[in-house]
Amino acid sequence: MTRLIYGAAGALCITFANLSGAQEVCFKDAKTNFETWKAQNSKVLNDLAAQYNASKDPSKEMVTYAGMRMPVAAAIMIEGEKYGREADGKVEVEVNAAKKCSGQTTIPRGVYDLAREWMGVTTILPEQATRIDFEELRRGNIAGGENSVIRETGRAIDKVVNPFRWKW
Repeated sequence: MTRLIYGAAGALCITFANLSGAQEVCFKDAKTNFETWKAQNSKVLNDLAAQYNASKDPSKEMVTYAGMRMPVAAAIMIEGEKYGREADGKVEVEVNAAKKCSGQTTIPRGVYDLAREWMGVTTILPEQATRIDFEELRRGNIAGGENSVIRETGRAIDKVVNPFRWKW
């Protein structure tokens, strides 16, 4: 009987995979990783763009790029093409990592979402109030994230109860 229930739950999770794929922490991590990469790798392109915008005639103003003298317009086109290819590759890597991360908790998330819908909890409470990020739980963060309501309430209570710990 237990196997039948788990099998049915697994089949429903596969059927309703779109409900179980939303693990916010996985995609936040992917976005943060890409933003970090972007900040580290866009300096040359940003510098060339600033020179291009400041130039009266970017097709005639020369710069040294990759050890060669060339017009700013040519350098920005070459660097833009290179940066675009690298950014596309990095986005693909981060999206695949986020999908793999969120896939680790697909079954429990699907069972929870299905139970939440069947019990009608989402008709009484807003969806955000009943959402659980199972990836946060898998990582051992049962309080719901650094700025969760549980943690903020705990900090507020601790400030009142133990005022000497906190710097005012």
